[in-house]
Amino acid sequence: MEDKIIMIFKKGAAYFYAYRRNLVLLIIMVNLSCATRLNTGGEKAVLFWPPPPEKPRIEFVRSFNTPDEAGIKASFFQRMKSAILGGDQINKLISPHGIWVDKEGRIYVADTQQSAVIIYDVPKKNIKRITKAKDGVLVSPVDVCCDPAGNIYVSDSALAAVFVFDSGGNFRYDFSNIQFQRPTGLFCHGDTVFVVDTLEHNLVVASNRGEVLMKFGIRGKGKGEFNYPTDLWVDSSQKIFVADTLNFRIQIFDSNGSFLNEFGKNGDAYGDTPRPKAVSMDSDGNIYVVDAVMNGVELFDNNGKFLMFVGGSGSNNGQFLLPAGVFITTDNYIYISDMYNHRVQVFRFLTEEKKQ
Repeated sequence: MEDKIIMIFKKGAAYFYAYRRNLVLLIIMVNLSCATRLNTGGEKAVLFWPPPPEKPRIEFVRSFNTPDEAGIKASFFQRMKSAILGGDQINKLISPHGIWVDKEGRIYVADTQQSAVIIYDVPKKNIKRITKAKDGVLVSPVDVCCDPAGNIYVSDSALAAVFVFDSGGNFRYDFSNIQFQRPTGLFCHGDTVFVVDTLEHNLVVASNRGEVLMKFGIRGKGKGEFNYPTDLWVDSSQKIFVADTLNFRIQIFDSNGSFLNEFGKNGDAYGDTPRPKAVSMDSDGNIYVVDAVMNGVELFDNNGKFLMFVGGSGSNNGQFLLPAGVFITTDNYIYISDMYNHRVQVFRFLTEEKKQ
C-alpha cells in the first residue's frame, strides 16, 4: 500500500513538473510572438508611405498608450506601486487630443476624458500630470503648447479659458482678460500665443501674459472667414495655417492676419478635407492635415497640392480611429493623437538625407 502511494505521488509530481515546464514554454512562446508583432524594426520594413517600389517618404516609428511604451521604463518598485494603487490605469491614454513636443524631447498630451495634461519627460524618465488650474480642476483640456521659457499653456474648452503653468506643472495665471467662448487649438511661437476660438469663429493672437495683440475672423464661408475652426500651425516665417473645419479647408494667413491662400474641399477622395481637425508642417514645408472623417493624415505641398495619404480606418499601426491632433518636431518626427485607439502614433518624414 505504501509503495502504491509513493508511486502515485511520484507520478503526480512528474505531471506537475511537466505541466509547469509546458506552461513556462507556452508563456515564452507567447511573449516571443508578441515581441515579433510589436518589434519596431520588423514593422519599419513594411510600414512606409508610399509603399514600394516608390521611394518612401513617411515611416512608422512606434505608438504608445502607456509611459513604458513612450520610453519611460518604470522601476520594479514603481511597477509594484502601480499594481497596488492602479497607477497603470491612471497613466494610460484614454482620449488624447492636442499634442506638443518641446525642444528637450518632453511630450505633452491633452487628454480630454481624463481632464488632464500628461507630460512624458522622456529624457528624465518620469511622468507628470496637470489636473488643477487656478481655484479648481481642468474639465476638458483640448490643446497644449510650450514657450521657449518652458511655460505650459492649456486650453480648456469647457471652462472657456487658457491656463498657464510653469515647467513643473504648477499653475501661474490665466488669460482672464480675454473673453473666450470655446478655446481649442493653441500654438506657441516665441513669446506669442495663438488661440483658436471655435465658437467665436476667430483666431486670437496674444502675448504670453494674455494681452490681446490681434484678432481676426468672423463666421462665414468667404476668404478670411471661419466656420468652427479647430487648430492652427505657425511656420518659421510666421505664416498662419488654420484648420477651418466646417468649411472643409485649410486657410493660410500672413503674420498680420491677411488672407494668402486656401486649399481643400468636402468629399471622400484623397486630397479632400471633409473634417480637417489639425494641421502641422515638416522641415521641407509640406503641410500635414489630420482629417477625422478620412481617419488619416493628408500631405500637401506648400501651395496646397495634394501629395499623399497616410492612414485608414482601423486599429493596426498606421491606422486611425478619429485622429485629433498633430505635432511635427524640428527633426521631422510626426506625433498624431489617435483618440478612439487611445494612443499616440509616431511617424518620421524621410528627407533626402535620411533616405540615403
